[in-house]
Amino acid sequence: NDFPTLVYNARGLGLMCSFDLPDGSIRDKFRTACKNEKVLLLGCGEKSIRFRPPLNITKEELNEGLTKIKVVLSSLYYFFKKKHLNLKPNFFKKLGFKNSIISLKSSRLP
Repeated sequence: NDFPTLVYNARGLGLMCSFDLPDGSIRDKFRTACKNEKVLLLGCGEKSIRFRPPLNITKEELNEGLTKIKVVLSSLYYFFKKKHLNLKPNFFKKLGFKNSIISLKSSRLP
């Protein structure tokens, strides 16, 4: 609901969840930005992301990962909405994120 033009077809049961992004190149940029934030996600099919966290994941770890994923999705959303990032990297650094914004800004996205 937060990113209706970017994320769609959310599905899953329990910890096995996935969603689609508009295309494979956006999915790959999303995965790279998440990896820079120490969040490992799997690509699936042409444009999907899937989650397979360990069954012993704590609630705090899950919330930390979801927060990082939302920040990366926000970066992508604003990038495509404005065709470039006008967000200041310091905003994300204050939240504890290191490289997502820089890697997205330097990437050539469609």
